Amino acid sequence: MQIASQKPRDAQARFLKGLIFTEQGNTREAVDIFQKLTQDFPDLPEPYNNLAVIYAGQGDYDKARVLLEGAVRAMPS
Repeated sequence: MQIASQKPRDAQARFLKGLIFTEQGNTREAVDIFQKLTQDFPDLPEPYNNLAVIYAGQGDYDKARVLLEGAVRAMPS
């Protein structure tokens, strides 16, 4: 996690940090990281997708759908 703090603009390091928090069950931190990634890098579909998975797992399907639509906008293919 040290790399993510040393290179705050490194999307890949931040994304991996979000994945680690997700795997650890720390969804609050993971959501925070993925949300910031969607703001800083709106063309990356992966953070939208990961947020959608978290929200769907919590039963918030409306948020999940909106986020998946964001992922499709970021990468229509």
